Amino acid sequence: MGTYIILSERPSPEPTNFLESATSTVSIVDLFTRADGMESVLDRQDFLEKYIGSFVSGRGVVSEVSRAGSGYIVDIRIAGHLVSCQLESNEENDRLVLLLKGKVVDLTGEFTFSNIFGHGLGIDNCKFFKKMLCPPNVSYSPLFPSWLHEVERI
Repeated sequence: MGTYIILSERPSPEPTNFLESATSTVSIVDLFTRADGMESVLDRQDFLEKYIGSFVSGRGVVSEVSRAGSGYIVDIRIAGHLVSCQLESNEENDRLVLLLKGKVVDLTGEFTFSNIFGHGLGIDNCKFFKKMLCPPNVSYSPLFPSWLHEVERI
């Protein structure tokens, strides 16, 4: 109910087995769940290091948006963990970041397993997605602030 914002095209479906080939999208929720079940921090670190450079996707709530130099850092809480995406400052992103805080977003990007100081684990080349709650015949569509539109439920 209400207005929903579409931030980019829909990501490809997540594989059912997150240990598939390196070219597959890896579910970051599955990574965190598996890592959390390991007995020691060393085991978790060794496991997560295997996925550095992997294309990941996940859904979470944007907990904070802050400035970083001339750009932004967007913090997203996913499966109890904080991940962070850096965005450059440009006209579209300057308007976009105002809309993100508190929103549930789907994201894709490259897993770095590096911590951004004062934030979460870095995800490079982030793309954000917002699922529309609307009739099934309406698909995801690219959206940046200049393309904002309302979708009414039928």
